[in-house]
Amino acid sequence: MKGKYLLVLLMFLITSVSNVSAQDESRVEFDLEEDYDDFFVVPLDKNGVLLASFGPKEDGKIPLKLIWYSTEMEKLNEEIKQIPKKYEFAGRYTGLDASYILFYEYKEGKFICYKMAFDKTESEEITGPMAEDMYFKDYVVSGNKLISLLYDKKKAIVSTVNLDDGSETHFDLHTDNSKVEARSIELVGNEAHVFYVAKVEKVYKNLIVRVSLDGERIGKDILIIGKGEDYVLSTTTTILDNNNYYVAAAYGNNDYTASGFQISLYNDGSNKAAFTNYYNFLDFEHFTDYLSERTKAKIEKKQDKAEKKGKELELNYLMKMHQIKKLADGSNVLIAEFYYATYRTEYYTTTVNGRTSTSTRQVFDGYQYTHALVAAFDAEGKKLWDNIFEMYLSQKPYYARKFIRTSIEGNTINCLFANLNTIKSISFENGAVVKERSTEKIKENTETEKLKSASGTDATYWYDNNFVITGYQTIVDKEAEKGKRKRRVFFMEKVGLKNE
Repeated sequence: MKGKYLLVLLMFLITSVSNVSAQDESRVEFDLEEDYDDFFVVPLDKNGVLLASFGPKEDGKIPLKLIWYSTEMEKLNEEIKQIPKKYEFAGRYTGLDASYILFYEYKEGKFICYKMAFDKTESEEITGPMAEDMYFKDYVVSGNKLISLLYDKKKAIVSTVNLDDGSETHFDLHTDNSKVEARSIELVGNEAHVFYVAKVEKVYKNLIVRVSLDGERIGKDILIIGKGEDYVLSTTTTILDNNNYYVAAAYGNNDYTASGFQISLYNDGSNKAAFTNYYNFLDFEHFTDYLSERTKAKIEKKQDKAEKKGKELELNYLMKMHQIKKLADGSNVLIAEFYYATYRTEYYTTTVNGRTSTSTRQVFDGYQYTHALVAAFDAEGKKLWDNIFEMYLSQKPYYARKFIRTSIEGNTINCLFANLNTIKSISFENGAVVKERSTEKIKENTETEKLKSASGTDATYWYDNNFVITGYQTIVDKEAEKGKRKRRVFFMEKVGLKNE
C-alpha cells in the first residue's frame, strides 16, 4: 500500500551528544492469522493515534477498520467502513490538523474521502465527483482543498475538490497535442507543484506546474532542463522568498536510475532557471564506501578511463529525494536515500513427453537500502558541505519509500530511521556529525519470549519526544501452549526518547 506522511514540526529533542533509550513505552499487537492486514498508523498529536487496516473483500466490498487509541495505547473507538464495489484505494495523506484516506471510482469519476480530525475519535465521510475514466496518481490536502493528479493514455489532469461541499474542478496539464506523463505532486507552501513530462513534436519537456489551493494554474510552467541527454527522473521544490523557487531534480542516463542531481533557482515567477548546478554522485566523497571493495575497484578503473577520454563516469543508483529544507543560516539542505533492486534465483521443473528438465528464473526480491546523503547548498546552488552515512537496512521492501525522518533545529539536521528492532539517529552541523548514531531495542528478548524475525519496521514522530514504531514480527513464546508458541503479529509500539 502506498502512502505519504507530511511530518510537521518534527522535533527529535535530542539536544546533546547522547544515546537514545526507552522510557514510557507501551505496545499493541494484532495477530496476522486474523483477516485484517495492510496496517498503517496516523499520529494525532497529543490526542492519540489512529490505526487503520483493510479486510478481505465480501460481496465485492472492502472493509476498512479504523481504531483510535489514547497516548497510553488505550482503545477509544472503532469504526468499520464498507467500501463499495469498484472503488479503489487511492492513498492516504496527513496534514496539519487532520488525516485523509481516499478511494476513487474511475469509470464514473466519483470519490469517497474519510477525514480524521486530530481532535476527534470518529471519521467524517465526504463524497463527490472527480474526473471520470482516469487513473489515480497521487494527492495532497491543504485546508479544505484536496488536489489530485490523474492520468490516462492520452493526457493528465489536476483535479481540485472542495471538501466542504464536494464540488470539483480540473484542468489538463498540457494541451499542445502532446503525450503527457504525470510524475508527482507535492505541497509547497500555499501551492501544489506537479512534475510532469510532455512530448511535444518528438521533444521531451520536463515541467512543473504551480497550482493554487483554489485549483487555478499559476503563471508559466517551470521548465527543467536536464544535463545533456540525461533524463529528468524526479523533482522537489521549496520556496526561498517571495516568488523565488529552489528546485532539485534527479537526472540519469536512463529513465529508471539516477546518476546525480541538479540544483536550479527560478526568480520572480520566471519559467527558466537563473542558474543550474549539476552534481554527479561520484562528486561526493565517500559515496562508494558502502559498495564492496571489488565493485569500488571497478568503478575507479572506469573513472580513470573516462577521464583519459575527457568524459565523466556516471554511477547509476536508485534514489529517493526528500523535500529541500532551509537552515537558520540561510543555506538549503537536501537529503537523499539510496537503494538498488535485488533478485533471487528460483528453480522450477517442466515435463515434456516424459522428459523432466530443470530451469531457473530471476525473481525480484526487494530493494536493498545502503546509504544516505546529507548536503547543504548556498543561495546560488553551490555545495557548502556534504556527508554520507550508512543505512544498510536488514529489511528489503518491495515498494520503495522514504525511511528517514528529519527535523531542522537551527543549523542542526536530525535524521532518524528504524531498522528491524532498532532505532538509529544521527545529527549533522556544518557537515560534521555532532551526535553519534544510537540504537534502541524494540521488543527485547525476555526469558520466555524471543524475537524470531522482523520486517517492515518504521518509526513515525508522534508528539513531544514520543514516536510510534510499527512493523511485522515473528515471536516465539516457549511457555505458550503447544501449537501456539509461534505468533506472527503486526505491532504498534510507543517509544519515548530521552537524553542520558
